[in-house]
Amino acid sequence: MQDDWVRAIAAEVLSTNRPIGEAALSAVYGYLLAEKRLSPESPTKVSMLVDDQAAADATETLSLVSLSEVQHVNALTENQRIDFNPRLTVVFGENATGKTGYVRILKRAAAVRSAEPILVNIRHGRAPSISVDAFRERKA
Repeated sequence: MQDDWVRAIAAEVLSTNRPIGEAALSAVYGYLLAEKRLSPESPTKVSMLVDDQAAADATETLSLVSLSEVQHVNALTENQRIDFNPRLTVVFGENATGKTGYVRILKRAAAVRSAEPILVNIRHGRAPSISVDAFRERKA
C-alpha cells in the first residue's frame, strides 16, 4: 500500500503533466508530516489513482510486428528487418553482432525505465533513424 503523500505527488504530476510546483510540494510535505505523525495535523487521505484511459484501452493489445530501416545505430548493419513472431522471438548471435543495439532500440520503444541511450554509429556521425511497425488489436 502506498503512502498517501506519495500518491498525492503522483496524482499532481500525472494530472498536470509537469514537475510538481512549489505550492503542491508544500501541501504534500504537510501530508507527509501528518502521515508520519511528525505534526499535530490529521493525515490527509488521497484516493487511489485511476487511469480511465487504461480501463478504456484494456480490451486492446499492442503488438510489435517488425523493426526495420535502422540506420546509424551502433555498428548495426543498415536496413535490416526483424519480423517478430506473435508468440516468441529470440535474438541471438556471436559477440559484437548487434544484439545489444537492437535491445536498446526495443527498450526505448517499450519505454522501460532502464533504457540505455541509443548510440550513434561513430563512423557515420548522424542521428539514429529507426522505423518500428506495430498494430493495435481489439480483443473481444
